[in-house]
Amino acid sequence: MGSGRTGIKSQLSVRPENWTTIKKMKTVIVGNGVAGITTAKYLRENSPEMEIEIYSRENYPYYPRPALIDLLANKLKLEEIYFYPPDWYEKNRIKVNPGVIIKSIKPATRTILTGQNQTVPYDHLVLAVGADAFIPDFPGNQLAGVFSLRSLDDVLAIKKYLEHAERREIVVIGGGVLGLEVAAALGNQVNSVTVIETGKYLLPRQLDNTGAKILTEWLKRKNVIVLTEKNVKEILGKERVEKIKFSDGSDKKTDLVIISTGIRSSLLLARASGLKTNKGIVVNEYLQTSEPTIFAAGDAAEFNGIVYGIIPAAQDQARIVASNIIQPESKKYSGTVVSNSLKITGLSLTSFGKFQEDKNDKVFQRLLPEKNIYKKLVVSATGQILGGIWLGDRQNLLNVLNFTQNQKTIGDDVVEKILAG
Repeated sequence: MGSGRTGIKSQLSVRPENWTTIKKMKTVIVGNGVAGITTAKYLRENSPEMEIEIYSRENYPYYPRPALIDLLANKLKLEEIYFYPPDWYEKNRIKVNPGVIIKSIKPATRTILTGQNQTVPYDHLVLAVGADAFIPDFPGNQLAGVFSLRSLDDVLAIKKYLEHAERREIVVIGGGVLGLEVAAALGNQVNSVTVIETGKYLLPRQLDNTGAKILTEWLKRKNVIVLTEKNVKEILGKERVEKIKFSDGSDKKTDLVIISTGIRSSLLLARASGLKTNKGIVVNEYLQTSEPTIFAAGDAAEFNGIVYGIIPAAQDQARIVASNIIQPESKKYSGTVVSNSLKITGLSLTSFGKFQEDKNDKVFQRLLPEKNIYKKLVVSATGQILGGIWLGDRQNLLNVLNFTQNQKTIGDDVVEKILAG
């Protein structure tokens, strides 16, 4: 999850030929996160008369998930987390139903059933149901003081619990993007933060070993201790968490634990309704599920075996879903270049595409440990940038991302100039 707020800008402007038909249509969207709200916004901008209705299990208006970290770090007030003004839904004639769970879908009749046993018809249904935090099944994971961070309610609960914590020593289980952002957000509010990573180094999905060493040293100077190759055996405590015991026999005292060990697509609704699922809700190039009138986008959607789980993919998919609701099969989704951008206590990091090389790839690196800078590009044998790492510096980053997205062929001399910039 990257830092900063998430804006949504329209790229659809041409009214389709079937304009008179789509005016009468009703689109129901399940989920009010970035995929759901982007779909709704694009539909409204390009289909002024379409009926749009959103159902959300949360009780809040849309907020960008990255803003949760800013709220946790006390950089935002609660009322500042919401992206749109309070009357945005009403002004855009988007009916939102907060705090409502959808129990089932009946594709044959094109209806959904809410938790209040209300039957709601639709012409098109968009499943933007997101993902849930994955909680490993070790003893003690339900003790008071053990949290995950996936929603606004999670942040509010963590902040409230922290007010009464005695030791103010926090453990974050998981050295991925979210785990480090949480650790950095709390670093200057508590006595200590310790990050537990099972792998050999931090951010194994965004960094190689060289980059991880620079990041680990940086974190040490920011009150964040990193323990690698540690496996949690159990969380101990009588009524609330008191310490963590590791599989090697060692332990760590703590009064608050945040589990950040990845996410899993929310699949209960799709499976109960007979839709094809795997790791996510399986979609085709038009982002249709196994039922053509039902689309999926965001953290719950699986395309070509991939659940992207990143904001840019959710936005890309939402735009294409909106296009294909307005004009069937008008736009195809071909995937999103995977990139993760974050800033941990002032150190910027962007990783993108394929940054772990194979034997036939060419590797170009620039390492300046005294400046906390590490740049790496993986280039194919035929001269296309496949991916890379930009740590501690953002110069030439946009050019690199464009080269990667467009798969342009470039020479080794150009790659060297990019790295030197």
